[in-house]
Amino acid sequence: MSTSRPSLIPAMVVLSMVLGGIAVDAITARGDDGSVETVGGAVRLMKTHSNIRMVSETVKARVSPDLVEVDCVFVMKNEGHVDTVLIGFPDGSMGPYLGGGEEQELQSFRSWVDGVEVRCRRVRDVDGAPVSEVGSWWVKRVAFARGAIRTIRDHYTVWPSWHPMLGLRAFRYTLFTGASWKGAIGSAEIVATLDGLPLELVTATEPKARQDGRTFRWSFRDFEPGSADGSPANVGLEWKTTPIGDAEEPDSVRN
Repeated sequence: MSTSRPSLIPAMVVLSMVLGGIAVDAITARGDDGSVETVGGAVRLMKTHSNIRMVSETVKARVSPDLVEVDCVFVMKNEGHVDTVLIGFPDGSMGPYLGGGEEQELQSFRSWVDGVEVRCRRVRDVDGAPVSEVGSWWVKRVAFARGAIRTIRDHYTVWPSWHPMLGLRAFRYTLFTGASWKGAIGSAEIVATLDGLPLELVTATEPKARQDGRTFRWSFRDFEPGSADGSPANVGLEWKTTPIGDAEEPDSVRN
């Protein structure tokens, strides 16, 4: 991966992070069947108190049989004092794939702040961050003036999750990490469009998405993901690959 890398902010600087992941749910096969859960996109604040609010989250995913390309745009507003935050995007473990259900690494990652591409550094973990199952992070620092509105864009590619015993692959996007920002998320729009994937292979969306041809859309307003009010913690789209019992390991996980 050719992404450039910056230094970390000292520990005294207020720490926040952008993170996401593929949610593991009831359909996920166990590790001993070779299942692969991959990583990807939402936003999470990593400190206890902050005046930064997520105004909106817009996610566009192009879903093909062997690769998912995702573009995420987060609009953030500082409703308090001047603040500098460390922002990170989740990736898989920094090591070889062992075939036992580990999170796989992103195939590519780039990031922009207010339209300017920024350098990121991949690290195994970050001092002061809560315990997490995320294996590594792409980190950058972002300054917020009082009242500032900043737009953070993250673009990544990742292999779909793969469940061979069920003959299923999936695109998943986690929302609940965004609940840690100040107040409710103003709006979230997640759009997944099929590219080279036959529509008839789609088996489910969760929660149920609005469908327009080959495009599936989830929209939420003024919500706190995963909260007791029933707001969803994640969204997902699944499709059938081969009949159960006949599934072969896709090329993307053969090393």
